[in-house]
Amino acid sequence: MPDGARAAVIDLAAVNPAAAGYLTAWSCDEPMPATSNLNYLAGETRAAHAVVTLAADDSICIFTMTNTDVIVDVTGSYSTDPAALRFHPQAPERIYDSRLSGGAWRAGETRAIAVPPAAAAVAINVTITEPEKAGFVTVFPCQAALPVVSNINYSAGQVVANLVETGVSDGTICVHSMVATQIVVDLDDLFQGVRVRVWGVRGVHDRRCIPTSNLGGLRGRRSGHPCDCTLR
Repeated sequence: MPDGARAAVIDLAAVNPAAAGYLTAWSCDEPMPATSNLNYLAGETRAAHAVVTLAADDSICIFTMTNTDVIVDVTGSYSTDPAALRFHPQAPERIYDSRLSGGAWRAGETRAIAVPPAAAAVAINVTITEPEKAGFVTVFPCQAALPVVSNINYSAGQVVANLVETGVSDGTICVHSMVATQIVVDLDDLFQGVRVRVWGVRGVHDRRCIPTSNLGGLRGRRSGHPCDCTLR
């Protein structure tokens, strides 16, 4: 994590859970809260956006109610660094709807979508509708390589949405879809500052977190067992 980072911006995904349940993410320095970040049903793949306070060693803890595979993708951080970008709220607006312009994404297609030129990063809501089969969408700054992360996961025919915070490259963001689907993008808020960052408000490259738990990591996570994920 960047120096001065106080919270991590992540996307959590539960994959093929054994039963209905939930995930909770929190700072490993604190007691587990009586809250949930992601709720899931048996056998589905579901993702959710979360902002989680970091522990002193840059770790977060993740708890699952039932047996499931868990994926953690790191997309940004919130920082006290004076050079970090500043949050600027605005009235939400729809900036792209493939049902009205451009048609459905083809499998494996990436499209560039224009955002306000003053933005160095944006908070957007991405909605998937009419996907042909199960897959995922990744949002990233267009000048960067496609990262090995996902921001939203979906099943065939499902309508599902998720919040995404991403860096901006030359007034555009890129949206990649694994399978053919319609995609709607709503702009919620902007981040502005003197330096453009690739990870939302502050950070390095989008990446998938590798857990350090000695209980076997997050894959096949046993119900009722939290594990820690150190973000470096």
